[in-house]
Amino acid sequence: MAARRRLREEGRDPDNERFLHLAEARERKNWIRQRLTDLGVERAVAKIAVLAAMYGQTSGAAGKALQGLERAYPVAVRYL
Repeated sequence: MAARRRLREEGRDPDNERFLHLAEARERKNWIRQRLTDLGVERAVAKIAVLAAMYGQTSGAAGKALQGLERAYPVAVRYL
């Protein structure tokens, strides 16, 4: 697990639940940031796209960003 490895590299206890939860959240954030970069979508735009999808908006800048997310993650977007 990347979070435990990262904690070991930092000299922290990988069995400490508080540290582990924070490290896992950091790894998720880094993973999401990389996926968005791969799609060419800025994080702020992606956040708006997800919120827009949740409320039924499919046009404008949010709609365009949502299309990229749909192509990359069709199953996840269906849950919105």
